[in-house]
Amino acid sequence: MEKITLRVVEAKTRDVSRGIARIDSRIMEKLGFAIGEAIAVEGEKKAVAKLWPGYPEDEGKEIIRIDGNTRRNASVGIDDRVAIYKVEAKPARSITLAPTEPLRIVGGENYLAQIMVERIVTRGGCSRDQHCGKKDRFCCHGHPAGRCGDNKHEHTDPS
Repeated sequence: MEKITLRVVEAKTRDVSRGIARIDSRIMEKLGFAIGEAIAVEGEKKAVAKLWPGYPEDEGKEIIRIDGNTRRNASVGIDDRVAIYKVEAKPARSITLAPTEPLRIVGGENYLAQIMVERIVTRGGCSRDQHCGKKDRFCCHGHPAGRCGDNKHEHTDPS
Protein backbone atom coordinates (compact mmCIF):
# COMPACT_ATOMS: atom_id res chain seq x y z
CA MET A 1 0.00 0.00 0.00
CA GLU A 2 1.58 3.22 -1.20
CA LYS A 3 1.20 6.17 1.20
CA ILE A 4 2.11 9.81 0.90
CA THR A 5 2.03 12.57 3.50
CA LEU A 6 0.53 15.93 2.54
CA ARG A 7 -0.24 19.22 4.31
CA VAL A 8 -3.93 20.00 4.88
CA VAL A 9 -5.45 23.17 3.44
CA GLU A 10 -9.06 24.35 3.28
CA ALA A 11 -11.27 23.11 0.47
CA LYS A 12 -12.50 25.75 -1.93
CA THR A 13 -16.13 26.76 -1.49
CA ARG A 14 -17.30 24.73 -4.50
CA ASP A 15 -15.96 21.52 -2.86
CA VAL A 16 -17.38 21.98 0.65
CA SER A 17 -19.72 19.19 1.85
CA ARG A 18 -19.00 17.04 -1.21
CA GLY A 19 -16.70 14.55 0.52
CA ILE A 20 -13.82 15.06 -1.90
CA ALA A 21 -10.09 15.48 -1.47
CA ARG A 22 -7.99 17.28 -4.06
CA ILE A 23 -4.30 16.56 -4.58
CA ASP A 24 -1.69 17.39 -7.22
CA SER A 25 -2.41 15.42 -10.42
CA ARG A 26 1.31 14.59 -10.69
CA ILE A 27 1.16 12.88 -7.29
CA MET A 28 -1.98 11.03 -8.40
CA GLU A 29 -0.18 9.78 -11.51
CA LYS A 30 3.01 8.86 -9.63
CA LEU A 31 1.07 6.74 -7.10
CA GLY A 32 -1.37 5.29 -9.63
CA PHE A 33 -4.41 7.01 -8.10
CA ALA A 34 -7.45 7.52 -10.35
CA ILE A 35 -10.04 10.28 -10.27
CA GLY A 36 -13.01 9.30 -8.11
CA GLU A 37 -11.17 6.58 -6.17
CA ALA A 38 -11.76 6.14 -2.46
CA ILE A 39 -8.79 7.15 -0.32
CA ALA A 40 -8.11 7.07 3.39
CA VAL A 41 -7.11 10.38 4.98
CA GLU A 42 -5.20 9.49 8.12
CA GLY A 43 -4.64 12.05 10.85
CA GLU A 44 -5.31 11.25 14.51
CA LYS A 45 -8.24 9.21 13.12
CA LYS A 46 -9.01 7.80 9.68
CA ALA A 47 -11.54 9.31 7.31
CA VAL A 48 -12.33 8.53 3.68
CA ALA A 49 -12.89 10.82 0.73
CA LYS A 50 -13.32 10.71 -3.02
CA LEU A 51 -10.13 11.71 -4.83
CA TRP A 52 -10.10 14.55 -7.35
CA PRO A 53 -7.19 16.29 -9.07
CA GLY A 54 -5.94 19.47 -7.44
CA TYR A 55 -6.24 22.94 -8.86
CA PRO A 56 -3.48 24.15 -11.22
CA GLU A 57 -2.32 26.76 -8.69
CA ASP A 58 -1.74 23.99 -6.11
CA GLU A 59 0.65 21.91 -8.24
CA GLY A 60 3.99 21.19 -6.60
CA LYS A 61 2.86 22.36 -3.14
CA GLU A 62 2.33 18.86 -1.64
CA ILE A 63 -1.05 19.79 -0.19
CA ILE A 64 -4.45 18.14 0.13
CA ARG A 65 -7.61 20.25 0.00
CA ILE A 66 -10.32 18.80 2.26
CA ASP A 67 -13.41 20.32 3.83
CA GLY A 68 -14.31 20.66 7.50
CA ASN A 69 -16.30 17.40 7.53
CA THR A 70 -13.29 15.37 6.38
CA ARG A 71 -10.92 17.25 8.70
CA ARG A 72 -13.26 16.66 11.65
CA ASN A 73 -13.62 12.95 10.82
CA ALA A 74 -9.81 12.59 10.55
CA SER A 75 -9.24 14.78 13.67
CA VAL A 76 -6.93 17.19 11.86
CA GLY A 77 -6.76 20.92 11.28
CA ILE A 78 -5.43 23.32 8.68
CA ASP A 79 -1.64 22.92 8.18
CA ASP A 80 -1.60 19.48 9.86
CA ARG A 81 -0.03 16.63 7.92
CA VAL A 82 -2.03 13.57 6.87
CA ALA A 83 -1.13 10.29 5.20
CA ILE A 84 -3.29 9.27 2.27
CA TYR A 85 -3.62 5.91 0.55
CA LYS A 86 -6.06 3.96 -1.60
CA VAL A 87 -8.81 1.94 0.02
CA GLU A 88 -10.96 -0.69 -1.65
CA ALA A 89 -14.65 0.00 -2.24
CA LYS A 90 -17.09 -2.92 -2.03
CA PRO A 91 -20.90 -3.10 -2.39
CA ALA A 92 -22.89 -2.42 0.77
CA ARG A 93 -26.56 -3.14 1.36
CA SER A 94 -27.40 0.06 3.23
CA ILE A 95 -26.21 2.90 5.39
CA THR A 96 -27.94 4.47 8.35
CA LEU A 97 -27.71 8.22 8.82
CA ALA A 98 -28.67 9.74 12.14
CA PRO A 99 -29.12 13.47 12.72
CA THR A 100 -27.11 14.78 15.66
CA GLU A 101 -30.08 16.93 16.74
CA PRO A 102 -33.84 16.82 16.11
CA LEU A 103 -34.78 17.93 12.64
CA ARG A 104 -37.71 18.05 10.26
CA ILE A 105 -37.24 18.03 6.53
CA VAL A 106 -40.28 17.59 4.31
CA GLY A 107 -39.33 14.76 1.94
CA GLY A 108 -36.25 14.12 4.07
CA GLU A 109 -35.58 10.55 2.93
CA ASN A 110 -35.57 11.54 -0.74
CA TYR A 111 -33.51 14.64 -0.01
CA LEU A 112 -30.88 12.65 1.92
CA ALA A 113 -30.74 9.99 -0.78
CA GLN A 114 -30.14 12.71 -3.37
CA ILE A 115 -27.33 14.47 -1.49
CA MET A 116 -25.64 11.16 -0.64
CA VAL A 117 -25.31 9.93 -4.24
CA GLU A 118 -21.66 9.01 -4.86
CA ARG A 119 -20.60 10.29 -1.43
CA ILE A 120 -18.12 8.18 0.52
CA VAL A 121 -18.99 7.70 4.17
CA THR A 122 -17.52 5.81 7.11
CA ARG A 123 -19.04 4.18 10.16
CA GLY A 124 -19.05 6.88 12.81
CA GLY A 125 -18.14 9.56 10.29
CA CYS A 126 -20.24 12.71 10.24
CA SER A 127 -21.24 15.13 7.52
CA ARG A 128 -22.68 18.62 7.78
CA ASP A 129 -25.10 19.61 5.04
CA GLN A 130 -26.71 22.95 4.35
CA HIS A 131 -30.25 23.33 3.01
CA CYS A 132 -32.71 26.20 3.14
CA GLY A 133 -30.09 28.30 4.96
CA LYS A 134 -29.81 25.76 7.81
CA LYS A 135 -26.87 23.46 8.54
CA ASP A 136 -27.63 19.93 9.72
CA ARG A 137 -25.14 17.32 10.84
CA PHE A 138 -25.62 13.60 10.16
CA CYS A 139 -23.55 10.66 11.38
CA CYS A 140 -23.30 7.22 9.80
CA HIS A 141 -24.05 4.42 12.29
CA GLY A 142 -23.95 0.66 12.35
CA HIS A 143 -22.54 -0.07 8.90
CA PRO A 144 -19.09 -0.34 7.32
CA ALA A 145 -17.72 2.65 5.46
CA GLY A 146 -19.31 3.14 2.06
CA ARG A 147 -19.79 4.95 -1.19
CA CYS A 148 -23.41 5.79 -1.87
CA GLY A 149 -24.63 5.29 -5.42
CA ASP A 150 -27.88 5.22 -7.36
CA ASN A 151 -29.81 2.84 -5.12
CA LYS A 152 -26.64 0.90 -4.44
CA HIS A 153 -24.03 1.54 -1.81
CA GLU A 154 -20.40 0.56 -1.71
CA HIS A 155 -18.34 0.32 1.42
CA THR A 156 -14.70 0.44 2.19
CA ASP A 157 -12.73 -0.31 5.31
CA PRO A 158 -9.91 2.18 5.85
CA SER A 159 -8.47 0.10 8.73
